[in-house]
Amino acid sequence: MTNENQAVLDVQNIRKTYGRVEALREIDLRVAAGEFLTLLGASGSGKTTLLRIIAGFETPDSGRVSIRGADMTWASAAERQIGMVFQNYALFPHLTVLENVMFPLEMRRITRRAAADRARAALDSVHLGVFGDRYPRQLSGGQQQRVALARAIVFEPSLLLLDEPFSALDRRLRESMQQEVKQLQSSLGLTTIFITHDQEEALVMSDRIAVMGGGAIRQIGTPAEIYYHPNSISVATFVGESNIFEGAPKGRSFYAASGAHFSLAAPTDCNRMLIRPEAITLSRASVPADPREANVFAAQVLDRNFVGGFTVYRVRLAQGDEVSVRAIAREGAIFQPGETLQLTVAPADCRPLTDRSAA
Repeated sequence: MTNENQAVLDVQNIRKTYGRVEALREIDLRVAAGEFLTLLGASGSGKTTLLRIIAGFETPDSGRVSIRGADMTWASAAERQIGMVFQNYALFPHLTVLENVMFPLEMRRITRRAAADRARAALDSVHLGVFGDRYPRQLSGGQQQRVALARAIVFEPSLLLLDEPFSALDRRLRESMQQEVKQLQSSLGLTTIFITHDQEEALVMSDRIAVMGGGAIRQIGTPAEIYYHPNSISVATFVGESNIFEGAPKGRSFYAASGAHFSLAAPTDCNRMLIRPEAITLSRASVPADPREANVFAAQVLDRNFVGGFTVYRVRLAQGDEVSVRAIAREGAIFQPGETLQLTVAPADCRPLTDRSAA
C-alpha cells in the first residue's frame, strides 16, 4: 500500500549527457512510501542511467535527487541508505551465504553478533535460513538471487533498487521469484524501483510503471492505465500486442482508411485507434457479417500459432486490414487458415489513440 503524500524519492529535472548523446532529459519522478515502481524500456531508453543516478553511481549534469526530503544529488552511494540487487547478483564468492548478508551491516559498524542475528532473520525471510554456511557456488541461480535480496534488505534501506534481477533465470523460476519478491516487498512495505525490459513482468509486479524511451519518461501510470490507455503509438506497441488503425473520426464513429467502420464508446477527434488482440472475438457465424453493421466484419484466417493456453491468429478483414487476434485455445475450436469467420469487437475496446510520442 502506498502513501502518495509521502515521497521517499523525488527526482526533479534530471539531465545526463555522454558527449553528444543525451541519455536523460528533464526527468521528473516521485515514488511514494511502500510503492513498487517499474522503469520499463528497451535497451538505450535511459532506465539504467536513471537507476545509477538514483543509486549514486553516476552524477547528473543538472537536476536534483531527494531521498526522504534530503538533497542527495551529490551524496555517495554509501550515504544514500539504498539497497540494490544487481543483474549478476554480485555475491562475494569467498564468503559464506551468511557472511554475504552480514557484509553491509558490518560496513555500518554493527557488531558481528548483532549482524549475524539480523542476517539470519533476512535469510529466513527469503526461505534460505538453512543455507547460511554454504558458499555462493553451491547455490542455484534462484538461491543466489534470494541471497542478494536478503543482503539488500538486511539494513532496512530507505529505497530498494532492482536492476533486471530475473533476466538470467528460466521462465518458471523467474515467475516464482516475481511472486516472492512482490510478496516480500508488500509485507515489509519496501519502497522499490524495479528495472526491466519485459512488459509482462512490469504489468505483473508494479503499482505504477514509468515507460521510458529516448531518455525520457513517455508515460507513467498504473499497469491498467498503461495497457488500456497508452498515450502514444510507441507506448501502445511496446506494452502488449496492438492493432493500430489510421483513419478519420466522426462523433462516436471511426472510419479506417480501408473503409472499415467502427463504433466507439465515446466521441473522439483522434486519427488513430487501438484494439488489443484479446479484445477481438472470432466465430463461425451462420450468417455472414453485414458490411453495414459497425464492429462486425467478415475476416479470413491467414495463419495461426498455437501456444498452449491461447492461439494467435492473423486475419484479413474484407476491407483489407490485417488484424492480430488472441483467443483462448479450446480443443476442437481452432480455426484453420483459409476459413472465413465473423469478427466482432465491442465499442469500449476500440480505444482512440493520441500520439504524444513526438512531444
